Amino acid sequence: MTTTAPRRAALIVNAKSRRGQKAFAEARRLLQEAGFTLVICKALKNPERLEREVKKAVGTGVPLVIVGGGDGSISSSVDHLVDKDTVFALLPLGTANSFARTLGIPLDVAGAVRVIAEGQTSLIDLGMIDGD
Repeated sequence: MTTTAPRRAALIVNAKSRRGQKAFAEARRLLQEAGFTLVICKALKNPERLEREVKKAVGTGVPLVIVGGGDGSISSSVDHLVDKDTVFALLPLGTANSFARTLGIPLDVAGAVRVIAEGQTSLIDLGMIDGD
């Protein structure tokens, strides 16, 4: 089953990722222009807080969590959305952005926001190794 993304969202960006700090303001602006209400909006200068902030956002019941960062940020965040009724979206702001490339998500902020705003949600398979 595929649907469009909910319009109430949390935007959490790893500002230490390669393009994180600069992209945060652009992403916030573009998401708001696309009709999203950002109930949580954070640029984290300490990437060690990312997991905790994503977990808190999911715990508030926000229907969409958008994480900006590289593959490490995405990998550490997605665990907190498994088996939850929360849609996960990403802004590829790292160096390799392998996960985004695999899914065909544009690597520029405007293109990634367009996918979030106009694309369809879908289920993806995740693997687990040693509980992660």
